[in-house]
Amino acid sequence: MVTNLHNFIDGTLKIGLNLDGRPTTGLTIREFVVRTSHAVVIDEIDQFQSNVVDKCATQIVLHTRRPWESAPQQFDTDAKHLPLRVESSLVTSVSHVRLMAESLLLAICHGALHLTVSDDDVTRRRSGGGQNTGWRLANARDRELDF
Repeated sequence: MVTNLHNFIDGTLKIGLNLDGRPTTGLTIREFVVRTSHAVVIDEIDQFQSNVVDKCATQIVLHTRRPWESAPQQFDTDAKHLPLRVESSLVTSVSHVRLMAESLLLAICHGALHLTVSDDDVTRRRSGGGQNTGWRLANARDRELDF
């Protein structure tokens, strides 16, 4: 079977099949290929990985200086609509997430956490001694995070 990348990721079979002795409908191309083939060869794996990660990845804002835009702050607002016993069971978890997110952001902003290759001998040997001193923004063509 030969298919293109987008059909493999998003496509579905338009017909029903008996697969493993059971009738199936709406089977994805991905599942069909993996379940019926002994080996799957993917050309241009870097493009495949990029498309799959972009499709499956999500982000959540854990801390921001803007009022009521981070997830823990929204949890606080939404929790007010829950019964008191349910709200009280969430307080510890949400507080812990908020503390960890704020601590991470403050540590990055103050330069307490850094990503330099020199910290690890194995990584330094693999990279050829290159330096990566800054934090990068996701999906921003490796643009550095400015403070």
